[in-house]
Amino acid sequence: MTQELLLAATMGARDIELLADVLELDQHTVVGLVRSAVESGRLGPDGIPDPAAAAQLPTGPDLRVQRLCQRLAEAQLRRGGHLRAVATGLSQAGARGAAVASLLESAGHQVLADSPATAAGFFAAATRAGAPEGRLAARHAEAIALSGDLWTALRVAERGLADVADTGMSGVPGLAEDAARGVSVIAAILVHHGQLTAAADRYRWLAGREGLLDGRMLASVPVLLGVGALDDARRASSAKPPFFEPAPTVRQAADELTARGCLESVTGSAGAALSQLTSAAGLLEPIGAGQLMPDSPAALAALVALSHGEPQIAESVLSRAIEVELGGAPGVTRHRVLLAWTSMLAGHAVDRLPSGPLSPRDELFAAAIRLGLARRHGDLNAVAQAWPRAKEALLRHPVDLYTLLPLGEILIGAALLRRQDWVRPRLQQADALLAALGNPPLWAAPLHWARVQAAIIVESPDEAVRHGVELAKAARQVPVHDRHFLTALSAAGRCWLRVLGGEIDQDTVRTVAGQLCAVGLPWDAARLAGQAAIRTPDRRAMSALLDCARTIGGRTLHAVPDDSAQVPAARQGSRSSLVDGKGELSGRELEVAELVLAGLTYKQIGERLFISAKTVEHHVARMRARLGCGSRSELFGQLRLRLTIRSSA
Repeated sequence: MTQELLLAATMGARDIELLADVLELDQHTVVGLVRSAVESGRLGPDGIPDPAAAAQLPTGPDLRVQRLCQRLAEAQLRRGGHLRAVATGLSQAGARGAAVASLLESAGHQVLADSPATAAGFFAAATRAGAPEGRLAARHAEAIALSGDLWTALRVAERGLADVADTGMSGVPGLAEDAARGVSVIAAILVHHGQLTAAADRYRWLAGREGLLDGRMLASVPVLLGVGALDDARRASSAKPPFFEPAPTVRQAADELTARGCLESVTGSAGAALSQLTSAAGLLEPIGAGQLMPDSPAALAALVALSHGEPQIAESVLSRAIEVELGGAPGVTRHRVLLAWTSMLAGHAVDRLPSGPLSPRDELFAAAIRLGLARRHGDLNAVAQAWPRAKEALLRHPVDLYTLLPLGEILIGAALLRRQDWVRPRLQQADALLAALGNPPLWAAPLHWARVQAAIIVESPDEAVRHGVELAKAARQVPVHDRHFLTALSAAGRCWLRVLGGEIDQDTVRTVAGQLCAVGLPWDAARLAGQAAIRTPDRRAMSALLDCARTIGGRTLHAVPDDSAQVPAARQGSRSSLVDGKGELSGRELEVAELVLAGLTYKQIGERLFISAKTVEHHVARMRARLGCGSRSELFGQLRLRLTIRSSA
């Protein structure tokens, strides 16, 4: 009997009442057995058997072990309570039988929110113990997905769904529910992989099956909107189960808010959408770690906030979601990638981008972030190095409503490299998607802004004007309280075009830069001020605009990249190069020359132009070599000559 006591203790039975039930003895007798085992050293005071004693116990298929496992499972199920310790022991013992399978399944449900990986292990053990694989597959796949292994989760869910289909759903209690859960799990995983169209098809399948339509259809609303199916999304948001009303859970309340928020972002007020989505994220905080979702309300709120000029809100919502592990491991990765996006957008260093393999959706954002950082550093070589990864991510991920931000960033990088042909088909898909949704200003505006910037880079003023007009039109379509972002982008587009045309009004540039900074685009603001500075012939205006750029860009990385080569040749004139018999200087070199002659140090010049002191030194060395100067004084003489010629030109 002592051996059975030790076996039971090894499998998690630690209190006297449970041991008495398992061993079928009275509690007084069990107390005596425990005292004896402790005194002999075979059982520790904490109820855990000594490793040496445990090593001598029978294991595996031993009949006594299996009988004891069955009795332990039955006793623990009768008692209820926390099942994890006993489930762990039974799983390690390889126990079999209906009672064991039932306990392991129940334990998996218990620990799913706190430890999805443990839950996945319990569900797998329950299947080995005899539970029907098809019935457990959806829960098992959900636990695996929440642990972060989306590919394995998809395989398990597909296998289970096939098993349910082979069995047939009619007349078998619970199989219809298993099928519905399996389909919804597969749909959620497909969204993480960027396959929103395939996910939407599965939600439509659910909607067309009597008895399967329940609260899961609310989760389909963001997905349906993501592929442009506005009418389907509206129907899904108002759908009711045909036979029963499900219990009103917190998850359902959050899904209702998320559905309304997403619809509002397309058809109504951006502010209202943001309020509903952030409320949904807050509702899920206590339970969100155990909830597999196509996309979390926190991520959707962040996208709305970023598209509405509220990056601080995006950062706050995402940070909170990461803290509570909303959406399990896939959700944490998603939120970290979007948080890195907010840093990149402002021109800040990104140190929070997750490492390791990413889902196609997260990889698209990560690739765009790397491309955007290289652009904001003003490093064309780094842009070229980041391009292949961005191109591949773009090819792997179809366009949807929630990937327009990275699409815009990749478009600008492509324009710098003159690779726009790779992005053009995706832009056409984006245009069709937005048209299907009625061209919602909130989602369309950031892409129009990206297209303005890309058009400026490739010297296509007509294209820049076209998208600038779209920004102005969008600003007129939204309520007054929602216009701040669109107004800033529209004004910035007009200002950029005037700057490139040589019409530089210092006050206007500074006002527009301030507007961009206020809506979370300080890097863009600093770049506008800096580029206006190097194009104005007014030295005082140049100095003031450079100070403006430096003040704004003090929080960014290289706020004014060296893109003087992008100035249209027709407008460069004597500003971009001066030639005598000995060589020519670029626009940036002439600017460095002005500041060198003004007596600034390399460090001070670097701070003024937002480049490193080393880069200034390289500019000076190139000018000296190009002009054939043997000494510093000779270089200064040549520079003064050229600047004098330029002033009189």
